Amino acid sequence: MSFLHTTRMDLLERLTLHLKRDIALLAEGFESGAGVLNQVGKRFIRVDERYFVPASMQEIVLFDVRKKEEGPRVNVRTAYADIFEADLLRTGSDFVELLVNRVEEEEGLVILIPLGRILGSNVSSHDVCAELGELLAARSLAFRISMCVTNSNNARTKA
Repeated sequence: MSFLHTTRMDLLERLTLHLKRDIALLAEGFESGAGVLNQVGKRFIRVDERYFVPASMQEIVLFDVRKKEEGPRVNVRTAYADIFEADLLRTGSDFVELLVNRVEEEEGLVILIPLGRILGSNVSSHDVCAELGELLAARSLAFRISMCVTNSNNARTKA
C-alpha cells in the first residue's frame, strides 16, 4: 500500500474534478482571492472570466473539499516560502495535494502545489521518505530530499 496515495493524475485532471467550485490562486506578486473554476483546458484554466496557467502558480487553494483522512505529516520546503508543516494527501504526476493548517485560517486548507515549486521535504517515516525520493527520481526532476529522519518520539506521542 502506498503511503503517498500516488496517482497518475496530472494537475489539470485534478482541477477538472473541482469544476464549478471555488478556488484561489497564488503566484509571485499575485493573489486572486476566491473565484469559481469555470473551465479546464489543455494548458489554461478559467477562473471567473480570467485565464491562468496552473503550472506557473505557487499554490492553488481548493475550497469546499471534503477533508480526506489525514496523510503522513511532512515539512515541505518550496521555492516561494519557508518550511511549513502539512498532511500529504496525494501526489500526482506533476503536483502534490496537501492539507495545511495556517494560523490565519479557521480550518485546514487543501492546496495543490506544482512539483516544480517543491524543493524538498522532511518526512517523519523512513518508508514515506524512500517512496517520495523514488517518486521524485522517477519524474527525473531536479529535486532533493533535504533530510529523512525516523522520529520514534512522534510515533510514541501519537499512540
